[in-house]
Amino acid sequence: MKNCQLSINNYQLNKTPKVGFVQLALIIIISRIFTLMTHIPLIRDGFSFSEQLLAMAVSSAAAAVLIIPALIFYGRYDTGIVDTACGRNRLRGIIAAAVYLLYLVLACAADVSQFSAFIGCRFDFGAKEWVIALILMIVCMYCAYCGAEGICRSGGAVMVIFLVMAAFMVCGSCEKMSAEHIRCNISAGNAVTAVIDDLAGSTELIVLVLMGKFTRDRYRCGAYLSLAGRLVIAAGITLSVILVLGDYAYICGYPFLDTGSAAGIKFLQRIDAVYMIVWSLAAVLTISLKIFLAADILRTICPKCFPVITIFSAAVYILYLLGIIGNSILMLILMILGAFIVPLCQLPKRSGSV
Repeated sequence: MKNCQLSINNYQLNKTPKVGFVQLALIIIISRIFTLMTHIPLIRDGFSFSEQLLAMAVSSAAAAVLIIPALIFYGRYDTGIVDTACGRNRLRGIIAAAVYLLYLVLACAADVSQFSAFIGCRFDFGAKEWVIALILMIVCMYCAYCGAEGICRSGGAVMVIFLVMAAFMVCGSCEKMSAEHIRCNISAGNAVTAVIDDLAGSTELIVLVLMGKFTRDRYRCGAYLSLAGRLVIAAGITLSVILVLGDYAYICGYPFLDTGSAAGIKFLQRIDAVYMIVWSLAAVLTISLKIFLAADILRTICPKCFPVITIFSAAVYILYLLGIIGNSILMLILMILGAFIVPLCQLPKRSGSV
């Protein structure tokens, strides 16, 4: 019966359109961009640039180590992690699914909360935040029904728009940049805290692990390319913000947006409108992909539960309304479990075992 179920899952997986390793890297980087465009945690918490840069590098190295079991797993199996766990032991599969689903639902609720708060704070549309969040969830549900390939294919266009916008922002604010704004002091305690905070905020790491099931080839290249890309983007955004805003970056609500506002581009009077478009597209792609992955897990453990996207989206919206988005410690624990422990448990205990 288990072999039959695995065969059905393999057949469904083979029919599912998959993405290339470059598309995988781009969508992971866009997920990071969405977080950084909303807020930059390491700046918000008052760490110096040296501490931030060190934290980014160390957390990226830690992430590269954490995903090693997933890289080995997808190098040996064609199915997903939860599919394999369910095929071997139903209880093990449910536990693995619970870890991923809890993480994804909390991460999505946090993303929706950030989106609605930002739109309500910086752009007065005359709508309540819960209405904005509801519209976002409807759009994300539709995109999730398009599948991983459709979502990731859109990532290339969003990345191009973001890079063009970032280039204009940096070029327009060159005159206001000052190296005196950079503080190079490093405290051991702050550095450790910064590493933990940066790693806990890396919600795209779980997405990267789960996307191995939907990657066509060269998953390992896509994984490490995405980790390198997110490090470069994060360091670039953080450096530009500090060079332009200085100490003001530590107290303003949305430092990257304020950096764009300081650019003073003559032919583009409303940089915040372009910012909102890019940021909204990144938000939709980020949340939609998480919904799609969660729906795939629900479909694996409960094949008869048909409207899985609707069910998970409703759960996300309810948690958002209740203000339940998870704290950094819980998210860090779930991320370590989902990115390292669960894939590690699915690897054969001895060579040649299945």
